[in-house]
Amino acid sequence: MLEIYRSGAGSGKTYQLSITYLSLILSRPQNFRHILGITFTNKAAAELKERILSYLVCLSSEKPCERKEQILKSLKKEGLNLSETEIEDKARETLGAILHNYGEFAISTIDSFMHKVVSSFTFDLHIAHDFGIILETTPLAEETA
Repeated sequence: MLEIYRSGAGSGKTYQLSITYLSLILSRPQNFRHILGITFTNKAAAELKERILSYLVCLSSEKPCERKEQILKSLKKEGLNLSETEIEDKARETLGAILHNYGEFAISTIDSFMHKVVSSFTFDLHIAHDFGIILETTPLAEETA
């Protein structure tokens, strides 16, 4: 499944991405290992990871948190058909799974993802395994002018 969200700043993209991600993993907590979230900037990737984790903490707590009702309502709207108790249990399980396997919590930038892909195929591409990427915009701009 591929979902693309395109909208302006402050429109709720991070919230919607977080809810969509949660709806996918709360039904099966180990699913986080099979989901790739890609954003454009390191700041956006870090914010998305932080938001997902904070929502899991909120949902897994028996104590009321500020946004719990809104998150639960959004998850129901997203099609997650679990009771509040089931969501709490699954959120606790998911949070534990992510924290114990944080390296598999794949939310990154397009650049980071592509670097991993190219790194996986250095032998096949006949490039050094310790290749580097240099971004020089001036020669590219001159070439296209």
